[in-house]
Amino acid sequence: MLAEDKSEPTGTHYISTQVVTHIVYSFFTIFAKVLIYMS
Repeated sequence: MLAEDKSEPTGTHYISTQVVTHIVYSFFTIFAKVLIYMS
C-alpha cells in the first residue's frame, strides 16, 4: 500500500486537496454564521 502511494503522486495530491477543501468549507461555515449573526 505504502509503495503504491509513493509511486503515485496523485494520491498525495488528492489528500492535500481534501484537506484544503475541508479548511475552505470550515471557513465558509464560520463566515456564514457571522453573516447570520450580523443580520
